This record gives sequence, C-alpha cells and structure tokens, in this order.
Amino acid sequence: MKRLILLILLLTTPVFAAPSNTMSITPAASDGTTITAADENSRNNEVSSKFNAHDHTDISQTANTLDVGQGGAGNKDIRANNADANKPFLRYDDTNDRWVASRNGVEITSLVVVTGTDARSFILPESPANNDILRYNSTVWTSISQGTAGQVLTLTGADLAWRGMATQGDMDYRDAVSRVALPIGSSTEVLTVASGIPAWETPGSTVTIGNFTRDMTAASGGVSYTGVGFTPKFVIFLGAVAGDVSGSWGWGDTSNQGAMFRNDGTADETISTTTAINIQTGVGASQTAVVSSLDSDGFSLTWVKGGGPTGTGTVTYMAFK
Repeated sequence: MKRLILLILLLTTPVFAAPSNTMSITPAASDGTTITAADENSRNNEVSSKFNAHDHTDISQTANTLDVGQGGAGNKDIRANNADANKPFLRYDDTNDRWVASRNGVEITSLVVVTGTDARSFILPESPANNDILRYNSTVWTSISQGTAGQVLTLTGADLAWRGMATQGDMDYRDAVSRVALPIGSSTEVLTVASGIPAWETPGSTVTIGNFTRDMTAASGGVSYTGVGFTPKFVIFLGAVAGDVSGSWGWGDTSNQGAMFRNDGTADETISTTTAINIQTGVGASQTAVVSSLDSDGFSLTWVKGGGPTGTGTVTYMAFK
C-alpha cells in the first residue's frame, strides 16, 4: 500500500520547462518561483526605462500623415539602410524648398520643376527607352521616342514631333504658318529670297523686255504687272505719251528709285530720286510711279495721279534677273 501512494505522488508533481527566450531584466524568473506584484512593478519600470531611452521625436504620425523632422529648419531625409557605403535617400531640400532624390546617396535629382514662382510635379514616364526625349505637356512629363537618321525635331501645333526630309538634300524653312521643305536645286542654281521665301534661281544677266500702257486719267493706286518669267532684281522704265514732247527715263527696285523726265516740253529735264516713272502732259499734270514690290513673275507699281493729265502713256520696261 505504501508503494502505491508514492507512485501517485510522483505522477501528480507539476513539471516546469525552461523558457525559450529570456529578458535581461530583474528580478529574473526561474522555474517554480512565484512572481509577486512587486516583481511585476520592477519589470514594468525596466521596460519603460528602455522604451523611453529611444528618441522618436523626429518622426510622428497623425491620422494618415507621417511627419519627418522636429519642425525646425534643415533638410529632412528618408534614407535606405542598404548594404552599400552610399545610402539612397528621399530628401526635402529646405534651402531650395523642393523635394530631391538620390539613387546612390551622392547624385541628386530634383523631383520638382520650378518656373518662376510656379512649382509643378515632376512625373517621369514609366521605363523610357534609351535616348528618348522628355517633354512636358502641361499636365505630366512624357517621353518622345528617338528619331531616325535624317529626321529633325519640329513643333507641330503645340506638340513636338520628329519629321523627316522628303528627299535627300532638301532644306527646311518655316513660312508664315508651318514648316516647309525646299527641294534641292540644280548645280547651276543659287539660293535667293523672294518676298521672304527662299527659292532656287539660275544666276546670270537674264533680261526680259516688255511694255504696258497707263491711262493718264486713271486714279491713283497699285497695279501688278506679270509675264516677266522670274523675280527681277531691278527694272528700267522708258515712258511717254504718244504725240507729246514729254518723256520719262527711270529705274527702280523696292529700296531705291530714280527717274529723269521732261516737264511738258517747256522746261529742261528734271531728275527725281523718289519715283521710277514720271510722265507729264502739262504743268502739274502727271502720272508718277514707284516700285512697290518685285514679284515671282514681275513687279508691282504704285501710281500717283497729279493734276489733270490726258492721253495714254506707253511704258517699255527691261527687267533684270
């Protein structure tokens, strides 16, 4: 009977296992000991001391906002603690009032584009290809794929685009509206400008001779004369009224004018430096003209009527290329 009681006592004795982790605080716990209220207070004080030893005043969180910094001046960094010597970071640059980033802790890239007092978000396109060009389209930054050999970057409307030459050797110029390609000229031509537009022309002393009439009673105004076949450099004019003793010999381009004329047959010849044509049929009665433009197929004259001239004037011209 005594043996049975001993066996029961052995089977009901509690067994305590050692903890897998311990805290280096006092009082230390051991198997089978009782933790008192005083011991618990001591442990709580130890944990509080260790917790309060950490300073978290530089980082705070309110609702959905995480604040970095103590509210004072200076840069604010969020840094990656990687294995490299140089640590990548995201920084608020307090001096320049902008966000910047560094991929290696040394090189810095601005994350904001500032135009005057206007700061706009710098949103890069996702995975741009090598040699792509960034452009800002008033909302975000996007990329333009690189062009091919022979293409030029042009502005089409409000957007940038690559545009190629139509033919090898063509040249680009811009007219009043858009970009235009000028086809390549021949080996005997030279590049000239007519009315603000570039053009190829064959150099030389090409001359076109022609004539026109002028009603001496016509009102003042501009008249265009065509049929020359090219854009002249200057024009010589010989004019008179049939049966009258008056006559006019002059020349002009858009910058300079000159004429010599006989005044109604009663006075000596007179020289004018402001008109290219001066035909008179009496004292104070005349039709004068200046060269107002040199056109692609001729020229334009601005006529001024003076007094009461009569008859029909005939003008022979020589247009020089």
